[in-house]
Amino acid sequence: MITLDEAEAAERAVRAFQAIRPGAPIFARVRDRAHGHILTELGTVHVVPETLEASLQLGAQVLGSLGVVATEIATIIDGYRDHDYARLTALEAPDNKL
Repeated sequence: MITLDEAEAAERAVRAFQAIRPGAPIFARVRDRAHGHILTELGTVHVVPETLEASLQLGAQVLGSLGVVATEIATIIDGYRDHDYARLTALEAPDNKL
């Protein structure tokens, strides 16, 4: 699992892990989709974009402050999360040519 804040350091870490343990699954926090694509190309099996998760959490707080009930907030946030992670999964697919 890689959770480094610096994109280049995360890329170096993925390369190092690949060299030490080829084929081991690597999970990583990434800045955004573009960085996720880079780490996926380097062999990371799953990425979590920090911008997505931070935005979803902030959105949940705003909805709560507007009086939206917790169950509705969860439904809305989970819908956005599922949609964005589906797009990331497409990047992670081995046969994807993006």
